Amino acid sequence: MQTNREGYDQAVTLFSPDGAIYQVQYARKAVERGRASIGVAYPGGFVLISDGGPPDPLHERRVDKVLAIDEHIGCATAGLIGDARVLVDRMRREAQAERSRYGTRIGAEEVVRRIGQFLQSYTQNGGVRPFGVSLLIGDAAGDMGIRLLNPAGASTRMSAAAIGEGSRGMSEVLQDRIEEATDRESAVSLGLDVLDDSISGEMQGRLVGVGIGEDGRFELMPGDWVEKRLESRR
Repeated sequence: MQTNREGYDQAVTLFSPDGAIYQVQYARKAVERGRASIGVAYPGGFVLISDGGPPDPLHERRVDKVLAIDEHIGCATAGLIGDARVLVDRMRREAQAERSRYGTRIGAEEVVRRIGQFLQSYTQNGGVRPFGVSLLIGDAAGDMGIRLLNPAGASTRMSAAAIGEGSRGMSEVLQDRIEEATDRESAVSLGLDVLDDSISGEMQGRLVGVGIGEDGRFELMPGDWVEKRLESRR
């Protein structure tokens, strides 16, 4: 059904006649234009990998897109970096508040539920716009699935997921190869393979972010560790 978007794409509170909220669709387009991130779960853990290479060759430092939310929860982002920082800060505050109030670690399911509600509120209130970012969230102290959270606030638990530029093709490859992720090393190798095949040029360790959740802890891996993994594949 073809409709005239005039008016419907200027407010987040209006449905178009064909049932779309165009501002949410535009937010998803912003995610698709962002540099890619991948999450892969394996028995006993998960790995998050991101392409943090800047588009400007004068920049020497990657954009940090794999981040720690708490000692056991990690997150990878794709989309608008500023929007991602707002959500990551909010998740960190939620984790800190849980520790302060109850003396316990918050679970990824609860983090996703709260942030999902926050994201959804930006799809039905005037004077705001949806966040142009998607998130991959893993919990090293709970089940090892990857939670995919989109700009509309909807979440899906998956064994592997890709977001950002080229995510459709990467998701198809992950679906075909997910059985290869039997342990930490094979999951890292799978994620790097899929990411490498999706980007132009050669991956550089200093521009690739990797985080691993295992044994109740989430750890961000240093650049030289990533570079060694890349060198072993060449």
